[in-house]
Amino acid sequence: MNIGLKRRHQKLQNKLLEQVRLERSKLVTLDRAELRKQYDQFKGRYESQFANFDLIAKHHALISEVIKRTLDLEPFESQIIAGFHLITNNIIEMKTGEGKTLSAVFATCYHALGGKGVHVLTFNDYLSERDATWMQPVADFLGLQVGFITEGSDRQMRKKAYACDITYVTAREAGFDFLRDGMVYSGKDSVHRSFNIAIIDEADSILIDEARVPLIISKNRKGEHQRLKEISEVVKNLKLDKDFETSIDTNQIYLTDDGLHVLEEALEIKNLYSQTALRILNAVNLSLHAQFLLRKDDDYIIRDEKIEQVDQFTGRVADKRRWADGLQAALEAKEGLPINAGTQLLGSITLKDFLKQYNMLSGMTGTALSSAKEFQEVYKLNVIPIATVKPLIRKDLPDKVFEKSAAKEAAIAEEVLKANANGQPVLVGTESVEASERLTKLLVSKGLNVNLLNAKVDAEEAKIISEAGKLNQITVSTAMAGRGTDIKLGNGDIQAHEQVKSLGGLYVIGTYKHESKRIDDQLRGRAGRQGDPGKSRFFISLEDELLSSVGVQDFLPNKIKNDLNKYINHPLTIESVNKVQQKIEEQNQKIRKTLNTYSEVIESQRKIFQEDRTEILTHGYDPSKKIILSSKKAELSKAYSQEEIDHLYKIIALTTMDDAWSMHLHLANEVKESIHLSSLARLSPSNEFQRIMAEAFIELQGDLARRIEEEIIEKIEDKDSRTALLDRVANPSSTYTELITDQPFGEWMELLYVPASGASFTFAKLFFWPILGIFRKSVS
Repeated sequence: MNIGLKRRHQKLQNKLLEQVRLERSKLVTLDRAELRKQYDQFKGRYESQFANFDLIAKHHALISEVIKRTLDLEPFESQIIAGFHLITNNIIEMKTGEGKTLSAVFATCYHALGGKGVHVLTFNDYLSERDATWMQPVADFLGLQVGFITEGSDRQMRKKAYACDITYVTAREAGFDFLRDGMVYSGKDSVHRSFNIAIIDEADSILIDEARVPLIISKNRKGEHQRLKEISEVVKNLKLDKDFETSIDTNQIYLTDDGLHVLEEALEIKNLYSQTALRILNAVNLSLHAQFLLRKDDDYIIRDEKIEQVDQFTGRVADKRRWADGLQAALEAKEGLPINAGTQLLGSITLKDFLKQYNMLSGMTGTALSSAKEFQEVYKLNVIPIATVKPLIRKDLPDKVFEKSAAKEAAIAEEVLKANANGQPVLVGTESVEASERLTKLLVSKGLNVNLLNAKVDAEEAKIISEAGKLNQITVSTAMAGRGTDIKLGNGDIQAHEQVKSLGGLYVIGTYKHESKRIDDQLRGRAGRQGDPGKSRFFISLEDELLSSVGVQDFLPNKIKNDLNKYINHPLTIESVNKVQQKIEEQNQKIRKTLNTYSEVIESQRKIFQEDRTEILTHGYDPSKKIILSSKKAELSKAYSQEEIDHLYKIIALTTMDDAWSMHLHLANEVKESIHLSSLARLSPSNEFQRIMAEAFIELQGDLARRIEEEIIEKIEDKDSRTALLDRVANPSSTYTELITDQPFGEWMELLYVPASGASFTFAKLFFWPILGIFRKSVS
């Protein structure tokens, strides 16, 4: 933020606080009914923007008084200021523990005056329920309805929650509901109403980190996995370098001639690459991927004899989520579990495109300034830092670097032992379930008591985090970003709080560098809450995935590289590590831009297609006169009333459209998987993708009426087909939500196509590392 703008903001904020104090003094003697009456009177003056400064000041004064009376909390001036900036298109940066949740209450209550609904989009289900319940007394005082939605909410619960004045829901669940609404067969089955205002918690994670990940709705279909178990048994015995090779740059697996021979002999197939063996080849590729690229206790866990996907953003198990197109079945075969059917893709949208449905967005997070440019370019949102109530006195110690992972973990254990000997609480952040369990086992072996938080024990999350600041406490956790629960020194006990402060507060230890420095800063931010003391330090190894995947040693000066034992913690070594992280962040941003070019094509087509579907959903489908005058139509009239026949026509049209769109999405995925080949002809992959999908969409639109008419004729003439169709609508199959990345092949080649030639191999690895890592973690 430039100096001039900062001064203008400061002047505006001072004016706001002065007026709020003045207005608040007039409210102290008013009773509940009089305060409620004033709030109701604001409704006639409501404006969604900053135009009515006087109204905002009066409103914030009233909300401050209501919060004091209902929650027994006196809002900080910083929270009033944050609530002011949250009213319109801004991202506020407030450090952990400074009260973002309370700040949002000012903005939600203000926009609730408009009567069109306000969504508070949270990072996880726990926060949705917790925050809605916590602010309920304020809402009751003002006569507002508050609802929340979690993954387990049924359709009626969702519809009721979205009808409330204020709705707390994760961004993903709101997006999934948007997709489901696009597939209903009756308008009354939709759960959303208009997309008015959204206030986004953990805005950087949702708007940037998750925004490139498509939300997928799919349903069961019959899979052809009869031989998967047999294939999996053969594949798991293959030897690296002898039977298959892996590419460091693309993280893919390739069969060698020896491996091909082993598989053909074991499966009794003459030529695995022949046309007749394509399905078997596909199953082999899926098994290879499941066996050697997806890792138990990192990408998934097994619980109650089921594969459960671990959300890489939250560290939690994702409910009713599965990998698409046979990969889930290959994992089940790998782990010796019953193999379930595959899935059919029904709908897809990226979080970025979904969030653009809202009339206005704002957000809050502890780390936003570093991404201010991207917030402005992609979402037209400004970033405004909010000063802490008390000075931040946390000590962020220099990173400690090790050549080997084993040495790093041994040093972490010694550091925890040292801190625990004095009683200082320690929070250790790890990158995976596997890493958290390995480190916990090491600490326990040294006689320490450890609280472990990962996807296997996520039900105990709030309790584990809230106790992390207690005397003698050791907490090991995956994915601390977005956990939500405050860590208070001494767990709220005043005497214990002072004792922990005297020991230096909470000690946060990071065990790896994330590809985004923002995530590292979020972990650090767990210490030093509200002026408390604290310290943080990162212990990293050159074998860590972030560094080894891009060849960090190539960035080290020769003097250091040739004598790592002596110079491993030299400032230039640490600088090289930070440079790798910075470069990866820059490339991540370029990749997000490139991914947008693909998603925007399909999104523009989805909007056109959805308008046509909504027209039929609302007004029905009028078939051609040829069908209306058909002799078979007369027979239909004997079995159904005209109203029922009209309904049948509408359902046939809608189901035919849904099937056509599903095939279009599958085509888009197939095109993306192979579009990189166009770069070999010096064509732009993104341009070619747009051309192919534009032609496909024109063909789909032009052929749709004929397909609908054919389906109507078939249903008129075939009673069994009619019955099956009506049963499909009355008893829809279960749908699954999926979070997958777009297949990245086209994006890699697009990125290759744009720069001039001559980039070094090291730079190329840096360029591709982020998306390769994503591909490894969440493959469609």
